Amino acid sequence: MEATSALKPQRDLTTKIKGVIFDCGGVLAGNVPSRMLKTLAQRYPEEQRDTIQYWNNIKSMPEYKEADYWQDFKTMVKQVREPVEELQQMLQESYYCYTECLELAKQVKASGWLDQIATKFGFYDVFNKDLVIVSQTVRSAKPAKAIYEVTLAKLREELGEDLQASEVLFIDDKQENIATASELGMLGFCFNAHAQPSDVLKQALIDLHLLPKA
Repeated sequence: MEATSALKPQRDLTTKIKGVIFDCGGVLAGNVPSRMLKTLAQRYPEEQRDTIQYWNNIKSMPEYKEADYWQDFKTMVKQVREPVEELQQMLQESYYCYTECLELAKQVKASGWLDQIATKFGFYDVFNKDLVIVSQTVRSAKPAKAIYEVTLAKLREELGEDLQASEVLFIDDKQENIATASELGMLGFCFNAHAQPSDVLKQALIDLHLLPKA
């Protein structure tokens, strides 16, 4: 996936950006649990199952706990011999951070995502914890509009009720998530830290006057 090469075609840049929303998975950190699933796919190439659907349940269904995920995972992927405890350890070890992108976020001082990763990599040192939105907590996951509306409401509590959606930049690695943000009036920028250098994100932030020119 490629980020837009310029922001001007999307919106008039005379509007000052007052809030920046950083997606976690794909922008600040690796997508969970993709690395673990890739490792298991190499061990068990005969098992080609889409287990990510169960992980998505964790995001949007508060009653669906991690234990439920592992139970469904083991039921679906019957060839996996590792005990649940080992799979959980593999998942935790798969967390990784795009440090250059996090450094850009530190410079911008914005808003973002999830607890274990946030604690491990010091995200709460960068972001206001009250502005960290977790899908499971708000019972909604992107690209559903509800999670964007909750995020905008939180930003208005912090920055003032007169904050307009057009004054908010939303950074995500998936075009469908950017599309929803744009529908609500936000400026969307698609950036995939796995596939693109951090300089692409840095230049976009410079173009929006959120970072000084190098």
